Order: sequence, then C-alpha cells, then structure tokens
Amino acid sequence: MMYTKGTFKDGTTGWKAVPYENKVGFATHEIHWSDDGECVAEVVHGEADAKLIAAAPEMFEALYKLYGSINIAASQNAVHAIETDEVNMIKNALSLVLGS
Repeated sequence: MMYTKGTFKDGTTGWKAVPYENKVGFATHEIHWSDDGECVAEVVHGEADAKLIAAAPEMFEALYKLYGSINIAASQNAVHAIETDEVNMIKNALSLVLGS
C-alpha cells in the first residue's frame, strides 16, 4: 500500500523489532524491513515501543481501510450510529501520516 513491506527469509513480510546491543552496552531494538539488515529505525528504547513501531504499517493500513469502509457505509445510509468522536479520531490519526 503506502509503506515499504519487507520480506524475510522465514517468509514473513512487514517490519520486525530486532533486539540490539549498541556500542555502549545499552539494550535497544532496531526495526528491520528485510534480512539484509536495512533499518527503518536504528535505536528504539524498549521492546514495547519497538513492537508498536514495527506494527505501525499494518495498523495504518487497517485504519485506512476501516475509514474508507465507514465512509462508504455512511454514504449508502448503511450505518445508522457512527460515533463521530471515534471517526474523527481515525481521520486525525490518518492525517498525521497522509498530511491531509
């Protein structure tokens, strides 16, 4: 879609959080998009943050598709009760990435 998907030897695609001990001995993570060591991010402190960043492309794609489906359903009057606050949250989150 709108991001670079990685392909790994084990068959998985997307980005991976990889534990990494930097030169000064701090345990951090890198975000890889392929087995060749190419990094999306070289220093991420904390496993939870690394996993969140690695999952970001899939979460973005899911939100993008959900927002499109909500708009289609709303235009066809198939959705009777859309929580405006939640839809606006999705729209605002997408605009951070899309710049619109």
